[in-house]
Amino acid sequence: MFFLDCLPAQVKSGNGKPLVVMKGIVPLNDAVESVEKQLLETAIARYKTSRKIAAALKVNQTTVIRKLKKYGLSTKGKSLFAE
Repeated sequence: MFFLDCLPAQVKSGNGKPLVVMKGIVPLNDAVESVEKQLLETAIARYKTSRKIAAALKVNQTTVIRKLKKYGLSTKGKSLFAE
């Protein structure tokens, strides 16, 4: 049985439920990319700018820009690929 108490605080939400939910076995790279995209989407909603996102995630701003482009995301409210 899986206990939420065993999870580190970083992967729990405020209500005790996990922020990351596994729905089966997938390739690790796919899982990492899925979580990374979700994290960026959440960070965009909260911080609005790539500089603030980078500071919150403790990465370089260029890393944030590269990842946003990779996932078709933008801090401007629209997808980078929306027409």
